[in-house]
Amino acid sequence: MGTGRVTSSEAAPGSSKIDAALYGIYLGLCALAVPDGFTAGGLPLSLQIVCQAGEEAMALRIGWAYEQATDWHERRPPEPATAKP
Repeated sequence: MGTGRVTSSEAAPGSSKIDAALYGIYLGLCALAVPDGFTAGGLPLSLQIVCQAGEEAMALRIGWAYEQATDWHERRPPEPATAKP
């Protein structure tokens, strides 16, 4: 019987940072994820910004600056291909 915890080896490709995110939770760090693109299959990617506890304003400023410098937050994933009869 499993522990209910997903390890990075069990996670989907591209999500090997699950364990690192859990350390942030245990340490009480604040984090913000902002859109950062799409995989070849159209799945969304994000940039995780992590700051010291109590520095939520800093994380928000960094996230805002990143969104101003890129246009990922305005993009949408590609439409899935439809099957042709």
